[in-house]
Amino acid sequence: MLHLLEIPDSSVFAKLLNFCIDKKSVRNGWKVHARIIKSQFYDEVFILNRLIDMYSKCGCSDDARQVFDKMPERNTFSWNAMITGYAKMGDIEHALQLFHDMPSPDEASVSSALIDMYAKCGEVESAQSIFEEMPERNIVSWNTLITCYAQNGPADRALQLFSLMSNQDVRPDEVTLSSVVNACSCLSVDREGAQLHALVIKSNFEDDMVLGNALVDMYAKCNRIGDAR
Repeated sequence: MLHLLEIPDSSVFAKLLNFCIDKKSVRNGWKVHARIIKSQFYDEVFILNRLIDMYSKCGCSDDARQVFDKMPERNTFSWNAMITGYAKMGDIEHALQLFHDMPSPDEASVSSALIDMYAKCGEVESAQSIFEEMPERNIVSWNTLITCYAQNGPADRALQLFSLMSNQDVRPDEVTLSSVVNACSCLSVDREGAQLHALVIKSNFEDDMVLGNALVDMYAKCNRIGDAR
């Protein structure tokens, strides 16, 4: 894989790094990095961003940060990749530090990553605080906080957020509905669950396997076995 005689453009390296990400192989990632350093693409922002992404997804935040710190220039993706990498590894301190240092923060994507990090740590109040501070929210940020409440509780807060989201004309997707249906399972509220089922059909999401399983589980926990079938 790595014995290449000529590298015509950096897309070859990008594909190799994607392979390393898929295989979670930081060992091969190091080898590709070594080849990049010896190539004409050693200072190309695109390929350096891919290196940061690879190291972050392989759990090597120190290696990712070394690439980030040595970059001659950075773009929004560089900052997002590094901040998101820290967030997913649970490094709250460094994620927040970089977020505040970021020249023009991509608020929605970075904040969503922070909300997800807090959710996985069970820190619901911190996740809610980040959400409330966002000047603009997208479907990912709504989904992340709704999922946080559906998984960590209180589950009724997930339903309240869903209602608020709908009132603000944000259209739910399969992830939204799966999380809200799971919240209905926790609360054993079949009336709200049936209403969501109708919305699933109306939105043409019936074929989504995760959503379908969530509906079956919800009906079963509400003792509506006939509907679960």
